[in-house]
Amino acid sequence: VMVFGATSTTDDLDGELTPTDGPPPSRSAVEGALGSLRGVIAQTPPIYSAVRIGGRHAYDLARHGETPELKSRTVTIHALDVVEWDEVDPERPAATVELRCSAGTYVRAIARDAGAALGTGAYLGALVRTASGPFRRAEAHGLEEVRGRLSAGPITELLLPADSGLDAYPEVRVDAEGLAGLSRGQVVRLRGETLPKPGPSDLVRVLAPDGRLAAMARIDAGRLHPEKVFLDPPAATGTPAA
Repeated sequence: VMVFGATSTTDDLDGELTPTDGPPPSRSAVEGALGSLRGVIAQTPPIYSAVRIGGRHAYDLARHGETPELKSRTVTIHALDVVEWDEVDPERPAATVELRCSAGTYVRAIARDAGAALGTGAYLGALVRTASGPFRRAEAHGLEEVRGRLSAGPITELLLPADSGLDAYPEVRVDAEGLAGLSRGQVVRLRGETLPKPGPSDLVRVLAPDGRLAAMARIDAGRLHPEKVFLDPPAATGTPAA
């Protein structure tokens, strides 16, 4: 929720608010301003942020009265649309916006920059993350449901598979012998396997013969170097790690 007609020291509701002069914006004006914030943009993080400057967080500098000099960074705004418009307070109209963005985007800065473009000021009044990568809030289990299941026994049926969200990492399957070696942290040679192009951080996901996630590994000279192993040594016979 973006609230117009004031600025905030933190770019959100937690900061000190300063009303701005001039007429409040209309919905159409806000929608026009958001157009310039879509796509690949340069964004300067809020001064109250966890960005490090000379080994110190920007928010720590700001709290001590210093003004941190923050460099802009490139982020991608895939979608940015007004879905609701609220003029209950005519001096502080609010726009509920749906946003889809790249990692590293400061949503507070989107509100701040929209207000700056309009000359009215704006800050972030509320934020709900509805998804992160492949994970959707609508598909999540509420705390009450989890507590209820815990009181009745294990909650295994509520859990997603261990490799959920790892689609960006190519998969490599190993046989029982290779699985036994990986489970002991050993480097394993790939046999008869077309080497995939590694994914983020030069990693691949290694699957056991039964399709379970066994490890995350690096490929070097046709060998798998385990980085994270998810099965105990007895897993060569199918026993998962605790």
